[in-house]
Amino acid sequence: DDYLNAGDRAQATPQALGAYEGHRSEDRVIAAVTHYIKGEMREGQMALRSARLMRIARSPGLQRWRLLTIATGMWLLLRLPRQERLARRMFERWHVKRAPR
Repeated sequence: DDYLNAGDRAQATPQALGAYEGHRSEDRVIAAVTHYIKGEMREGQMALRSARLMRIARSPGLQRWRLLTIATGMWLLLRLPRQERLARRMFERWHVKRAPR
């Protein structure tokens, strides 16, 4: 962001900027998951609101369907009472490091 705001945006190709926005949106979706795990429902909703799902859908370098499915699920989960068991499973899936198989 700092480089782009400092004038480097003019040097980036439209494809590169699109990919960048797609990855930024991916980050926002995963941030929503983390906020859910921590019980920060409002922050999770804000993170998800800042994700540009059309950028994800148009970005060939991302796992589009996976991310759109996660975003849809998080949209619903962040509006319901938090489920501790689900939050624990999400924590294990996204944050617990395991040795490679």
